[in-house]
Amino acid sequence: MSATPTSTPSATETAPPERGLYVFLEPLVRGRSVLDVASPMPASATFLTEARARSVALAPADAPKIDAADGAFDVVLCLGGLPEGADDIARHRLLADLARVLRPTGCCVVRVPHSAPRPGRGKLSGGISRTVFDELLRFHFTTVDIVAETRFRGVGFSVSGVEAVAVNEDMANLAASPSFHLALCTNGRERTWVLKESLWMSLGEAPPSPSADQEVAQLRRQCDELNAERDSLRETMMTADDQRDQRDAALSALRREAERHLRQISDDAAAIELASLDRDRALREVAAAAAATQALKAELRQREADILALETELSRLKKSSRRPA
Repeated sequence: MSATPTSTPSATETAPPERGLYVFLEPLVRGRSVLDVASPMPASATFLTEARARSVALAPADAPKIDAADGAFDVVLCLGGLPEGADDIARHRLLADLARVLRPTGCCVVRVPHSAPRPGRGKLSGGISRTVFDELLRFHFTTVDIVAETRFRGVGFSVSGVEAVAVNEDMANLAASPSFHLALCTNGRERTWVLKESLWMSLGEAPPSPSADQEVAQLRRQCDELNAERDSLRETMMTADDQRDQRDAALSALRREAERHLRQISDDAAAIELASLDRDRALREVAAAAAATQALKAELRQREADILALETELSRLKKSSRRPA
């Protein structure tokens, strides 16, 4: 077996991007019954037949329901993406229909545009993140593998007698950011596919990668933005520290004032207690003085009575001494 180098195709000789995708999926469809829903390539039926699919059926994505029996196909392809004009309920309905017509040991391939994750984004129109795509598919399939589809130009090689052009995974460094998510799904526990290498096919000019100067300028802009954000955060922190110090000072002043008032209240309470004790002592002394006064008055009346008795006796004695013997 000998290897011969491939010639670089011109822009007019390059195959459409979708053909490279079908080359990638060729091992999955060989010898199997295939349903192609909303194919992005007009000649997909011809290509699938040339790939030695046992039978090929086509269906539009906007049909209310796929006109096929349950478990009718070994492979179900939906490479044109989920309908952008539909809501999430319609997309779930389409995926449920794809799972319905797929045999338990079959393989369903779904392809959607890639987009960066966005908080709170529930719909799929205009792209979908890998996480949301995975959650969506696991509602309908037991086993799901998602790979990134990236368009790039590179150097491949062909082998005599083999139509596919292969490239090692290390060449993925030549690729740009992923443009699509490609999901391989089945209703069974065992995977019915093997993903060892990427199949490469000329897809035309890839998006130009930024030059080193552009990357440096972009990194500098990001660095400047981060520095500005850092300075803003520092100013915010300094302002917050000043406000905290002011609040602490005000709190300390309030605490000292409260402590002064508490001491004053305590002193006033002690003074009131002393005054109450003095009042009680004075009342007791007044009561004692009143009792002593009453006793003195009683003694005075007694002495007045004694004096009156003595005066009476003295008067009697005087009269007795004047009488003749």
